[in-house]
Amino acid sequence: MNDVLAEARYLDRADYMPLPLAPRSKHPIAKDWPTRQFGRNDFKADSNIGVILGKRSEGLVCVDLDDPIAHQLADRFLPATGAKIGRPSSPSSHWFYEI
Repeated sequence: MNDVLAEARYLDRADYMPLPLAPRSKHPIAKDWPTRQFGRNDFKADSNIGVILGKRSEGLVCVDLDDPIAHQLADRFLPATGAKIGRPSSPSSHWFYEI
């Protein structure tokens, strides 16, 4: 099983809505992505993966801390969360919460 499919399954089991994105992109692969539920065959080994936020994912929200100042001040102003992701150039730049 490829990493993308494993991550999609993990998100699905957590009642979040995984979303296949174009490789190395933030662009959804399907125009009907806001209403569609994706299955295992929609995720390819070279796909990027996202998650549909809000009501469809149990109220999941993401605080995007790409700005260096926001990232530096996050611990002072945001509640703690065990759900942080990022990329090598900006680790822990996306903090997730369920509301």
